[in-house]
Amino acid sequence: MLQAIRTTSAYRIIAWPVASTIDLILPPECVWCSASLASGELTCSTCHKILAHRYYACRRCACPLPEVVPNESCPRCHDEKWRFSRTLALGPYRGRMREAVILMKKPQFESLAMVGGKILGEKVLQELADAIPDFVIPVPNHWTRRIIHRTSSAEVLAQAVSRQADIRLKLYAVRRRRITSKQGMLNWSARRKNVRGAFAIRSGKWMEGKHILLVDDVMTSGATVAEISKLLRSAGATRVSVAVVARGTGTSQN
Repeated sequence: MLQAIRTTSAYRIIAWPVASTIDLILPPECVWCSASLASGELTCSTCHKILAHRYYACRRCACPLPEVVPNESCPRCHDEKWRFSRTLALGPYRGRMREAVILMKKPQFESLAMVGGKILGEKVLQELADAIPDFVIPVPNHWTRRIIHRTSSAEVLAQAVSRQADIRLKLYAVRRRRITSKQGMLNWSARRKNVRGAFAIRSGKWMEGKHILLVDDVMTSGATVAEISKLLRSAGATRVSVAVVARGTGTSQN
């Protein structure tokens, strides 16, 4: 709980004696690996490097690529008729990045999701500097899952991205109309069918002519963000970009 408090802006402006007392009672620890930290830090250098490292990837779908392959598109996405134009990811969905995404789904690790969203927000500012999005929208969970799991990693990430990149947040602009099966348990064609018609826009007038940033924890087949992007474009958005913590590829290395 105290680590979650340390991620808020209120804690950062708290009077020094009070903040120091909190750190004395409960010394700061990395929100991921629990390593001891200096006051004011949220992640250790090792964990921060994992979340903030750069990798060569397709600009359209963020799939990792060999550096000899042009990154304007890749074999995995060049035939896809997706309505989003760009994907940003912190790294491939494997190893410790996969571990981070799984932990972010748990309420006790919301602080880790907030840190991931902050780093993702920095990436948005760097890589979309030519056209900063007008709004940030999280991929929504069905309301029943939100109650059961007590958190939504996509919402926490979107809030952190919005704060870091100073982009307006539309938290409930899209709703999930029905419960869907877990995408990770389905094959590629079944994933598209699973999310077809599963989402709805609450009100689209405000997004006419705007650039929307869609945020989620992981993207694998792209079916979910593609379905929502189609709705956003139909509602008047002129551009949709996607930002995720990790890019899955559906291979055994994930």
